[in-house]
Amino acid sequence: MEHWVNSAVFYHIYPLGFCGCPEYNPGGEPVHTLGKLRDWIPHLKDLGVNALYLGPVCQSVKHGYDTTDYYQIDCRLGDMDSFAALCDTLHENGIRVVLDGVFNHVGRGFWAFRDVQEKGQASPYCGWFQNLNFGGGSPMGDPFWYESWGGHYELVKLNLRNPEVRDHLLGAVGMWMDRFHIDGLRLDAADCVDFDFFRALKHYTKSRDPEFWLMGEIIHGDYARWANPEMLDSVTNYECWKGNWSAHNSKNYFEIAHSLNRQFGPGGIYRGLCLYNFTENHDVDRLASTLTDPALLENVYTLLYTMPGVPSIYYGGEWAIEGKRTPHSDVALRPCLELSEMAKRDQGLCRHLSTLSRIRRAFPALAIGDYENIVIKNEQLIFRRATPEQRIYVLFNLSHQEFGLEFRHNEPVLQDVLNGDEIYHNDGGRTWLVMPPCSAKILVGAPDRFTWAAVEHESMTIPPQAPAEPEKPEAPVPQAETPAPEPAPQPEPPVSQPAPSPEQPAPRTDAGQVLVLLAHPGRDSLNAAMAQAAADALRANGYGVWLHDLCAEGFDPVMPAAEASGAPTQDPLVLQYQQELAKADGIVVIHPNWWGQPPAILTGWLDRVLRERVAYALPKAGEEPAPLLKARAALVFNTSNTPAPVEDAAYGDPLQRIWQNCVFGLLALPAFDRCIFRPVSGSTPEMRTGWLGEVASMVSAYFPKMR
Repeated sequence: MEHWVNSAVFYHIYPLGFCGCPEYNPGGEPVHTLGKLRDWIPHLKDLGVNALYLGPVCQSVKHGYDTTDYYQIDCRLGDMDSFAALCDTLHENGIRVVLDGVFNHVGRGFWAFRDVQEKGQASPYCGWFQNLNFGGGSPMGDPFWYESWGGHYELVKLNLRNPEVRDHLLGAVGMWMDRFHIDGLRLDAADCVDFDFFRALKHYTKSRDPEFWLMGEIIHGDYARWANPEMLDSVTNYECWKGNWSAHNSKNYFEIAHSLNRQFGPGGIYRGLCLYNFTENHDVDRLASTLTDPALLENVYTLLYTMPGVPSIYYGGEWAIEGKRTPHSDVALRPCLELSEMAKRDQGLCRHLSTLSRIRRAFPALAIGDYENIVIKNEQLIFRRATPEQRIYVLFNLSHQEFGLEFRHNEPVLQDVLNGDEIYHNDGGRTWLVMPPCSAKILVGAPDRFTWAAVEHESMTIPPQAPAEPEKPEAPVPQAETPAPEPAPQPEPPVSQPAPSPEQPAPRTDAGQVLVLLAHPGRDSLNAAMAQAAADALRANGYGVWLHDLCAEGFDPVMPAAEASGAPTQDPLVLQYQQELAKADGIVVIHPNWWGQPPAILTGWLDRVLRERVAYALPKAGEEPAPLLKARAALVFNTSNTPAPVEDAAYGDPLQRIWQNCVFGLLALPAFDRCIFRPVSGSTPEMRTGWLGEVASMVSAYFPKMR
C-alpha cells in the first residue's frame, strides 16, 4: 500500500508572517490570527492541495525557531483550543497537517534555560544543553558557555542525548498527535540533530501511527544518511530546487536532467525515496525574483509536479509574488497575505497548478513511476515516468522559438493531458508535433508499447538562431523500430552556463570560457557571494562561465580504487569537470582557509580531476611532467580569520605554496594571482561589499573585455 505522501500536493505557510504577527512576542492574551486560514481552505482545494506544512507554531520570542515552550501555541497565533479546532477543520476538508519540529535548539527564553540563568550550577537543567559549562562566559553575557546553532547564540543547542530532554520532546510530539491529530513533522536543521534522536522519534511516532511522516531539512550531503528505514522518511531536495530554476535561467536542461538521473534514474541513488520538492520557501528568494524569464514560470512548476517526489507550493507562489532576502532579514520572504488582495492578481498560474494537481491524481505514474531521461538538449528535455500499468512522457521547450519533434511509436494515438487533451495520431509509426515556445506537454499512452526517438523536424521553416556559444549535442536517443539514418551524437556532460540577459552581454567565443570553482558548504556564505561576483564580472566582459558549487552539486571527493590505479573515471561529474578544464581559458577558485589547506571537497577535486592525460602528461623517466591545459591564468580567492603575521611568519602561508608552487606552478599557467580577505569574523557589511568589489576588479584585470 502506497504511503499517503506519494499522492500529496503540499502547501507551505510560515504562520507568523502569513498572519502579520508582530516581530516580537508581546505576551498577554492570545490573538487568534491563524483563524484566517479557514478562509483559504477553498483556495487550497481549488489548487488540488491535500497537505499543509505549517512553519513553527509553538510559543517563541521572535521568529518561531526560538522556541520557549513546546507545549503551548504561540499567543500571536492563538491558543491550544483554537489550533485544535483549525486542525480538525483542515482534516474535515481532506487536508493533512504537518508541523515544524524545531528540536535542535531552543530560544534563550526557553523555561529550562532561564532556570540555568537564575540558579547557575544548582539548576537541574544544566545537562539539557549541549556542552554547557561554567569555565567561561557566553557572547551573550552569561557566566557560562553553551553551544549554539551555527554561531547564533540566541539559539541554544539542546543535548538530545539527555534522556530527560528526549522524553520532553517526544512528550510534546505525542501531545500534538493526540490533540491536533497531526500527520507528520518537518524537522528543522536536521543535519545538526543527533541520529539516535531521529531513531527514537521514528520508533515513537510509527508505533502510534504507522503512516506518520518525518521529513528533514537537509541542504547538502548524501540525503540517504537521513532518509532511510531507521530514521526519516524524506528530506528537502535542495539539489533539484537549485537545478530547476538554474536550468531555466541558464537555458541548460543538462543541469536538472543530470540531477534527476543521479537521484532517480536507472541506478539512481535515491530510487524509492519520496523527496520533498519545492521552488521556494521561507529561507530562499522567491521564484519570481530568481527566474530571469517570467515566460518560463509554468515550465518550472510543470517540472516540479512531474519529477519524482512530492511537490510543494510556498504561499503566494501561485501568484508569482516577489521577494528577496537581505543579509539581515527574511521578512520579504514571509509576507502577510490577504486572500481578497490576491484575488485581484492574475490567476493564470493558479489555474495551471490546479491542472497539474488534477493530472497527478489521475496518473499515478507521475507520483510513483520510475524516472528515465529520454532526450536532453540545452533548451529541450524529455523524460519518462513509468509503472507497469502506465507510461507518461513529459516534454519541455524553454526556447522562445517553436521546436519540432518526431516520435516513433506503436500507439494509435497519444494524448496531451496538459493542453486540452490534444490528440496526436500515429502516421505510419510516426507522429510529428511542434512544441510551442516556452511550453510543456504531458503525453499519455498505453504501457509497454512506446519506443521513442526525437529529431528536429527537418521541414520546419523556423530560421535557425545563432547561439551565443555552440550548442551542446543532444543526448543519444533510444533505438526505434526503424533505425535512424545516423546515430545521435554523444552528449557532453551537463554544465552550468548562465543564459544572457538584457543587462549582461552574451558569452563570446572570442573571449573564451572560464571555470569558476566554489568550495564552501554555505549557500549564503561570503565565499558564495565572491564566486557570484567573479562569474558576473566574467560575463560582463564577454566570457562564458562554468560556475560550480562543489558542495551543492554533491561532488564525491573520495577517489575510487579503480581511478587510483589509473582507470578512467566512471563518475559523470568528474568527467564533466575534466572536459571543461581541458577547454577552459582561465580558472578561478574560491574557498576558505581551513587549517592552512583547502576544504577536503576541493582537495578531492584536485585528486580526481587533475589527472594524467587531462592536466599533464608524463614523459620519459626523470623528466618533468608536461602541462596540457590551455588556460592562460588562474586566480585564487580565500577567506581567513588567521592574522597575516601568523599565517605568513609562523605557518609560511601554506595556501600560497599549495596553489602557486604545487598546483598551478606544476601546470605552468602563464599567470597566477591570489587574494586573501580577512578577518571574516567581525567584518562589517561595508567591508564585505568592498571585498566583493575587489574580486570583480581583480577578475576583470586578468580577464579583460575583448575588443
